Amino acid sequence: MKNPDIIMISGSDFSQTDGPVLHFYSLFRALDKIRPGIKAYAHFRTNTPDFSGIHYLPASLPGMLASLEFQIRSGWKIIMTCLTRKTNCLYIRSHYMMFMPWMLSWLFRIPMITEFNGIIDEYKRPKWILAFGKIVEKFLARKSAAVICITQEVKEWMIKHYSLKPDNIFVISNAADPGRFDAEYRMEMRTPYQLDLKQFIVTFVGSLTWWQGVSFFIEAIPELEKKIPDLKVLIIGDGGEYPHLAVLTKQLHLESRVYFAGKVSSHEAARYMQISDVLILPKVPITCSPLKLYEYMAAGRPVVASDLPGFEIVQESGCGILVPPKNPAAIAEAVLKLHDLTQDERQKMGMRGRNKIIKDHTWDAVAIKTLKIIEEKLKTEN
Repeated sequence: MKNPDIIMISGSDFSQTDGPVLHFYSLFRALDKIRPGIKAYAHFRTNTPDFSGIHYLPASLPGMLASLEFQIRSGWKIIMTCLTRKTNCLYIRSHYMMFMPWMLSWLFRIPMITEFNGIIDEYKRPKWILAFGKIVEKFLARKSAAVICITQEVKEWMIKHYSLKPDNIFVISNAADPGRFDAEYRMEMRTPYQLDLKQFIVTFVGSLTWWQGVSFFIEAIPELEKKIPDLKVLIIGDGGEYPHLAVLTKQLHLESRVYFAGKVSSHEAARYMQISDVLILPKVPITCSPLKLYEYMAAGRPVVASDLPGFEIVQESGCGILVPPKNPAAIAEAVLKLHDLTQDERQKMGMRGRNKIIKDHTWDAVAIKTLKIIEEKLKTEN
């Protein structure tokens, strides 16, 4: 079967421009380029999302009730869509409370393809929520025509804990859009940001959450500033960890060294990456295929990242240095190694990462792999 009619559903809050949101939107755009007319549904709690093409439903209820509200509202929308046009497949970006897709799949006899981007046991949520969520997630996975995981580790965990058949689970890692970045290193791009052209800039871009490990990066700065007098640290993004990080920065007397830019647009985030000498991703041990890492590589900048499953691409491509997680001393040592390289050497290192993304990890490539799985599974179902 070619060109199936697909409805996509995401449980992420599109008020925030974080990894799950960018992943879903990027995959939607790439799939819609191949198969125009795909319907996609998501919700938002506060800010109206910037991403066009997706059908957004506002969520007014607090906490986990927002997920329930979204599923009821989106369920009704999807029912009306299914009644007015042929739909071959529901593509679910999983959330551990996503029970509505299975009900719609059963009601309309439409196969589900479910994508899992993490391991529920690693989430910081109340135990009763995780216990219930695990039941829902297991049921959703076992009722899916195919399961897509973003790392091999997630696949192995789901086989073990959800008793899934290995040949029904596929691994497709994250990706990036190289076209968002001008990979050429031009220091004059710093001028609009009032940054000194001679400064050595190390940058984190992402949501400020516990799993990002930004506090360990901040703890490495006192050692770095001893040996890099012109060091400047940029922290781009917002989130629940910001108050703690701001206090930590003050305690270490780093206010003049560290700049918190807050939440910025996707375009501005790309700009900040491009004006940096080194990009850093100090995540704590958690199973993931971080979209931000692929964007760092697409930006053509050297990377310092935690040595975790899913991060092997840094070493494989030679685009940076992996360090033990939760280790400020190791972070400082890695940044110093990159500082000691010439600008030309750092540029070559960054371009190795960018070339790896262009070759193997664009969203167009992910969309082609995803569509192939959908088509093969629909043939089997029919």
